[in-house]
Amino acid sequence: EARQKAQEVLTFIAPYDMPYEKAVLYNLLGLTHTDEGDFELAETMLKAGIEQALLTGNPRVPALLHNSFSELGLARKDYSAARKANILAIGELTKGWAYSEETPLPSAAQLVASEYKMDLFKYLSYHAHALAEGGAVAGAREAVEAGDVTADYLRSDFSGEVSKLFWRKEALPLYELGIRLAAEAGDDEAVFRYLEKSRSVLLLEALLEADLLQQLDPDLAGELSMLEAKANKGPSLAQTGALIALREQISDRNPAARALIIRPEMVDLTNARTNLLAGGWDRQLHFFTGTQRTYAVSFTETSAKTVDLGLSTDIAPALHALMNFYTGPTAIDKDPARFLAASHEVYHLL
Repeated sequence: EARQKAQEVLTFIAPYDMPYEKAVLYNLLGLTHTDEGDFELAETMLKAGIEQALLTGNPRVPALLHNSFSELGLARKDYSAARKANILAIGELTKGWAYSEETPLPSAAQLVASEYKMDLFKYLSYHAHALAEGGAVAGAREAVEAGDVTADYLRSDFSGEVSKLFWRKEALPLYELGIRLAAEAGDDEAVFRYLEKSRSVLLLEALLEADLLQQLDPDLAGELSMLEAKANKGPSLAQTGALIALREQISDRNPAARALIIRPEMVDLTNARTNLLAGGWDRQLHFFTGTQRTYAVSFTETSAKTVDLGLSTDIAPALHALMNFYTGPTAIDKDPARFLAASHEVYHLL
């Protein structure tokens, strides 16, 4: 049905000078044919889309098509083609960078200078997964690092474009891949760093926002809360504009908060071990629930290990069942037997 509707619209606008719309529709057709396993027709659609994309003058559009070519390459198990296509996508959005063996990815400075950081983050994340699937582990780990650098600077965006949903949907899978690859390589430092980054992405924003609201003028804080509540329910264009303007005003008044969001102070494994000894504990245990798998990370004064606990889909329902008991002050008292059963189930799984 998606293919039929897209083809109908494409036929309708064929006589008109609408390269952006045509490129997007060809891209959709290419993706649907890829999903259906008709790879030759998918390639034909994507090539036509590239031709239209280059007429738009907007680098985001050809980058989108190149990334879809990468998806087609993965579907064909042609990892070389997938890698080359995604390099083109990243290159469209990064000035001054050209792929070579010496510069397989843009530098941190080039990533920071790009005005398309959100798209870059998505394509770097996709590139990392494509490289990992093709067995290029070292390249995949470099792509994870580049994505992490980009994520640091995305946190400086107060416009609301980078939402909490973005972090859960786009950022967590990258950190999940980073944890898996680092664990396979025995790189305990990197495992711990990605674990901290994955948690800090949402927690740091929440803490800063809470601290910020306490420091703000009550009227300004109230206005911010009201606009964000409206935005979460489905904002109008005017509400979105007002929220962006207010956030910019707040960030300008609080440069220290902006700096902390961009470059948060992270605890590394060495400092974590120091804190462990200072607290008189023998070990620390952390859990990471990714989009695909759940991991347990444990470390002592002298050792560290990462354990793959299995599919998140097998574990998440039990976690949610237990967490539901903490949504109200009387939930546990109303059904203590079920609470104990839910607790035991999570204990067994973790």
